[in-house]
Amino acid sequence: KIPGGLAKWLTGIDRSGHFLTFLTRDAFQQDSTYDQAVQRVNSSKILGPAYVIIGGSKSGEGSIITRDAEHSLHYWSLADQPATAPFILETNYDHWDGKPHDRRDNGNACMAEMAKQGRLGF
Repeated sequence: KIPGGLAKWLTGIDRSGHFLTFLTRDAFQQDSTYDQAVQRVNSSKILGPAYVIIGGSKSGEGSIITRDAEHSLHYWSLADQPATAPFILETNYDHWDGKPHDRRDNGNACMAEMAKQGRLGF
């Protein structure tokens, strides 16, 4: 048994998955809205696990999608954040696991201080 999307793609067993770089290019070329791009990346089959960060042009348009090759494992939207924390921070840890992680905890503390000082915005 050959595991994983990339191995199956390389051996020709299953070529239905997308390289994330090409999927991203398709989103830039074919999707006219942030929501369309999110839908494409959140639902398309890809070749391996990834954290995909998508930003839009309007306030609240930002998300981190945690993926495996087949499914979206978690969708985290900037629009769901409270006004006191107007950011989402990805550090290659699953933020929902409840475990302390130095990079994430320190990064969130830094971003929270910047938000408190009014140094975040567009």
